[in-house]
Amino acid sequence: MSSAFFHRSRVADATVPRYQRGFGVVELVITLLVAAVAIIVLLNYFRSTEETVKRATEQAPLAQSRLAADQATAVALRSAVAVYLSREGKLPPDKAALETLVNPSLQFQCPGQSYTYDPATGQVSLVITDVARC
Repeated sequence: MSSAFFHRSRVADATVPRYQRGFGVVELVITLLVAAVAIIVLLNYFRSTEETVKRATEQAPLAQSRLAADQATAVALRSAVAVYLSREGKLPPDKAALETLVNPSLQFQCPGQSYTYDPATGQVSLVITDVARC
């Protein structure tokens, strides 16, 4: 009797057109697997994007570039001191005399940035050297 049951079911399936039968279990499982893989890929993408944004804001690239520009300005000041020393045979007497040697005038990028000048040694250094303060 069981063989007749299976036989009838095959016959019944054969009489129903294929486009009206619907999805089988295999198709549903494959669809669910594809959807799960797509969700996993999207979650990983959004997580990596979030980490990239977090890393970019932590590193503060704009502050680093401002500090690098200020360090380049300090190098220009040191060069001006060396040129003055080679021409005059002595160091500039004060900060104001040093600023007259630099053309164009000094423009620091970090807010509140300045420099110190020691006329005894000719040493020029920046006041702000920390990226977090820039």
